Amino acid sequence: ITNEYEYNIDHIFVTSYKNGEQFGTQKVYYKDVFKTRETDEYIFIYVNRISAFIFKKSNATSEQLTIIKRLLKLETINQQT
Repeated sequence: ITNEYEYNIDHIFVTSYKNGEQFGTQKVYYKDVFKTRETDEYIFIYVNRISAFIFKKSNATSEQLTIIKRLLKLETINQQT
């Protein structure tokens, strides 16, 4: 299974592929993200306690990573207010 991510101002749109064929999509609003975790190689975007989308950082440019991190952090800040 591979995922393709489209980052928007208020949500992430994830398209999943298996054996080269699309088999699912999901729209995840940042406000509904349970938590995020970052390692050297990946960003984990948890939609609940046990399920996460795994984004491989090497698939993005440094500029794209900066934008993704800002979008995720913006919503974390907004949730606390």
